[in-house]
Amino acid sequence: LDDFSVGANIALAIELQGRKATNEEVNKILQTLDLDGYGSRRTNELSGGQKQRIAIARALVKNPDIILADEPTGALDSKTGLQIFEILKKLSKEKLVLVVSHDREFAESFGDRVIELADGQIISDISKTAIKKDLDSVNVQYDKKEGLIVKEGYQLTVDDLALINKYLLSEKNLSITTKKSDQLHIQEVFVETPKKAGPKVYVDEFKMIKSRLPSRMAFVMGASGLNHKKFRLFMTIVLSLVAFGLFGVADSLAAYNRVDATVNSIIDGKITSVALSKRKTIEDEMSNYPRQLDLSLAKSDIEYLNSSIGKETELAFKPIFAAGARGSQSPFYIGSNYSPSNNLTYNSYYLDAISGLAEFTSEELTSLGYTLLGNSRLPTNDDEIAVTKYIFEHFAAKGYSIAEEGTLPIDIKADNLNNPSDLIGKYIFLNSNNLPGSLKLKVVGVVDTHFETERYEELKTSITELANYFLLQEFTTTVNYGYHGLGFVNPGYIDTLIALQDTTGIEIGKNAYLHYYTEDSNMYFAANNINILENYETDQLFFFGEQKTCLAKNEIIVAASSFINNDATEYTIGDFTGTLQQYENALMNDLIMDYAITNYLVAESRGFYEAFYRDIVLSTEEKINGYFEYLYYGRGYQENHYGDKSGDEFYMEVLEQFRPIFESFSPIAVIKEYYNFLFYRQDTGDATIVGFLKDTNDYYEYSTMIVDDDLYEDIALYEKIEPYKYALAKMPSNRAAIKKIAQFCLTMSEDSIESPLQNSATPMLEMANDLVESVAALFIYIGLGFAIFSALMLSNFIGSSVAYKKREIGILRAVGARSSDVFRIFFNESALVALINFVLASIATYMAVYYINASLRTDIGLSITIFNFSVRQIALLLLISFFVAFVASFLPVYRIARKKPVDAISNK
Repeated sequence: LDDFSVGANIALAIELQGRKATNEEVNKILQTLDLDGYGSRRTNELSGGQKQRIAIARALVKNPDIILADEPTGALDSKTGLQIFEILKKLSKEKLVLVVSHDREFAESFGDRVIELADGQIISDISKTAIKKDLDSVNVQYDKKEGLIVKEGYQLTVDDLALINKYLLSEKNLSITTKKSDQLHIQEVFVETPKKAGPKVYVDEFKMIKSRLPSRMAFVMGASGLNHKKFRLFMTIVLSLVAFGLFGVADSLAAYNRVDATVNSIIDGKITSVALSKRKTIEDEMSNYPRQLDLSLAKSDIEYLNSSIGKETELAFKPIFAAGARGSQSPFYIGSNYSPSNNLTYNSYYLDAISGLAEFTSEELTSLGYTLLGNSRLPTNDDEIAVTKYIFEHFAAKGYSIAEEGTLPIDIKADNLNNPSDLIGKYIFLNSNNLPGSLKLKVVGVVDTHFETERYEELKTSITELANYFLLQEFTTTVNYGYHGLGFVNPGYIDTLIALQDTTGIEIGKNAYLHYYTEDSNMYFAANNINILENYETDQLFFFGEQKTCLAKNEIIVAASSFINNDATEYTIGDFTGTLQQYENALMNDLIMDYAITNYLVAESRGFYEAFYRDIVLSTEEKINGYFEYLYYGRGYQENHYGDKSGDEFYMEVLEQFRPIFESFSPIAVIKEYYNFLFYRQDTGDATIVGFLKDTNDYYEYSTMIVDDDLYEDIALYEKIEPYKYALAKMPSNRAAIKKIAQFCLTMSEDSIESPLQNSATPMLEMANDLVESVAALFIYIGLGFAIFSALMLSNFIGSSVAYKKREIGILRAVGARSSDVFRIFFNESALVALINFVLASIATYMAVYYINASLRTDIGLSITIFNFSVRQIALLLLISFFVAFVASFLPVYRIARKKPVDAISNK
């Protein structure tokens, strides 16, 4: 074996016998074959005869009783051949040596028995017989040519001297020499081999030796094969690396898992909060397409979260009060607090709303890593609030103003709001549809929640690109479902607000439409909010004829302002003739103008003109008209900070003047159209308007409608308002807890209710989940294709390596190695290549996945981790690499090992 030294070749044969090869045994064998000192030489440094001796040495280590040599001198010169025969002759003293040869001279010179074959038949069988002279002894012999030969070192006896004297008498010029014992010979001749009864049977003495190749030697022999065709090995590894790497990347997407994607997105995105909302999924029976409905949370929902996933992950969830707002709805609008001088162009960065109210202690804020800025503190009274730094940015960009009855207006331009301390001590109004009036709260603190303002800087411009759209979705979810948009209030204040919360009405515009229209289509009424009769006082309603305490099925009451704006009929009311809307406008103009004329000076004293007109000099008429427009068309319609009456109060007075007219009406027949988007349920039929609701003519009340109890309950089943929008806690730091949260949020209850996780990554995750899972199925086949290609590359190299070493396989089999031993050698070689490929491919896959995910985050702006490098990719790469190594080694080795050793050696 050319890969081994002389000593290692002999040691291999010893090890195959299950014995440990020692230097002493190897050197002893080398000495026997006159190769002393050749143990460390490589076989390519030896002559042909020396190599033959090594082959004989490997046979001798087995200590065989029989040695069979087939043409041992066939490829050697005569001198070297003679040396080989001399060695075999020497061995024949202790072993039975059988030599197959075409050289009759050598056969007769060295053979004790010569059997001649022709055409498969024995034609001659002769044995060498010694011819001993009567006078010769074992130690003293006579040769006609050489004379008397005495065994070297032998002391002559009296008989020997007598023998010598006899030869001296008969021979003239007799020479006497000495020789070693092995050089003494007796004259021999060939005679016919005598016939014997039959061959001897050695059944009891025969014992098979099971060869065993040591793992270390198998590894060394396998590793040596890597020196073969180094460039091809390099290219195989490179191409396999690329193919395996692409397979790993493809599988990292094919193995896309919602839980793992969520966990990785949270960790990679450094998300610090756990916000859980409530959602119901409704299966459409017609299209089988699921529809999702955002729900608000009740106290029982918060208790459930804390007792389930909260307990399991040691989290304490805080309820975030939003007065019934849910989904994308803004709970507390703050836009009325900005300075009139605000001319900031609309952009998506400023949401103009506080996302919810929460109750925190200073210790809890500190545990979150948040700090109070400047002279801030947390609220200690119910009329106080602490806002976040993000909310302060609204006022820093748009200014601040407030005007209340009996006080001078305050107007601070944006340029003068540079420090959070500038907002502390100021009152702000929070407007909610589900709370009576506005909440007036004093800002006592600004909390720094470490909001990533720089990341969302581009949202301060218009949205034009798809990436910006994704960024906007991320931004709104981060603010609306995190700490950054919160208002912090006094402990216990939220319970007070819950008691005040208007939970009687239901907003239906998102999930259904409810329309009524007259047969001639002249009047059309659309409901965005519905309510029931018992929630209103009598003076808030105008009934046609007698009053009602409940509505019959398909009876409705619509907003008076909605009817007035729809009705094109002309009426004569006193000296007035025209539509009700014209009559309403006339009354409103008169009432508000009279008020403006008599109260514009009061407004001026309270800073109205200073706030809205600044340094513009106005005439009296211009002042009256300016105040009139403020009350009729401006902010003063809902809330007049510069007087004692707002525009909507005048509207209520006007509607009261309509009472005699409305109460004289007869029920109005209309056609009902109700369609539920959640269930695709449609209801069309006749209905009747039996009265009007006294509303303020704003959008919320304008689209409010009172319906019968049955319809209300049907819609309320999925639209009921609860106080909380979501539950909030600090994100745990360990992956196991994060995974439990992800699994909990992605698990749906039997009634199709779930608690979805809300953070910067979830909008993109929800969009990507279905898409990526669909694409992932394709990537399984793509990855499989790469795996097959890489397997072919690897198996091709291994197959060529095995073919290249066909001669070595034959030699190994010839010296006693089993097929399994040979396979282990080549599997070690294959495994080394596979291991190199596996390690490099694993590293390449990890780096590629890391780079792709990082690029999606930094270059495209995605906040999710789509490609997931996990133990699965490592296991698959390892499995495929070593499976290919096994198969690619086994098949060619098995095929070659089945051949006769001589055929394998001769490459037949």
